[in-house]
Amino acid sequence: MSDAGSHGQAVLGFDLDPAPAFSREAFHVSSANRRAFTLLDAWPEWPAPFLNLVGPDGAGKSHLARIWAEKASAYFVDLSSLEGIGPGQRAVIDDVDAPTAAQQNALFHLYNRLMAGGGLLLVSRRPLSRLATTTADLASRLRAVPVAEIAPPDDALLEAVLRKRFDDRQLAVEQSVIDYLVSRMDRSFTALEAIVRRLDELALSRKRAVTVPLVREVLARTSSQISLKF
Repeated sequence: MSDAGSHGQAVLGFDLDPAPAFSREAFHVSSANRRAFTLLDAWPEWPAPFLNLVGPDGAGKSHLARIWAEKASAYFVDLSSLEGIGPGQRAVIDDVDAPTAAQQNALFHLYNRLMAGGGLLLVSRRPLSRLATTTADLASRLRAVPVAEIAPPDDALLEAVLRKRFDDRQLAVEQSVIDYLVSRMDRSFTALEAIVRRLDELALSRKRAVTVPLVREVLARTSSQISLKF
């Protein structure tokens, strides 16, 4: 693999759709993600050359990883391409949740190579210390990797992410709509993504704005995925 400065970043995937904004300015820091943001932002003064970024789908892991990748001039690489990363380089490995035996072996050797210098951000839904590894050596190394975890969202983060999702889709939404959603929707990013996507579809098909009545309709239709507060 050539130097990151001459090659740029090979981005594999995003949490958001469509046309997400992944700038540092667009990332909203709240009590739910402040520790993770602070740990990544401390680069290059990390406690170790490796960091495990953990959080549920849609929590902003890819966004935060992109912020760090820009700061550290890091590559986004696939689990099948670990052999190409050498000492002194910096990389992000996304979706490290179910690596094969061969990928675990490559990860073990990559860990050892980067001990001589470099940085590695491992992104996963659960801490990699819980990964069912094929060898005790890899398990011990993963247990030593510091964890930066994004907690379940608080009201401030839900509001910020809702606003960002609507902005990403170029939907003008009044604050009353945001407030209504935050007070009634399930507190998960998966539910948030489904709601915003459906509102976008209905607003486009009906050629109308996203209003509280439209939100009420979407919540009722997706009651199997959303817990309402009465």
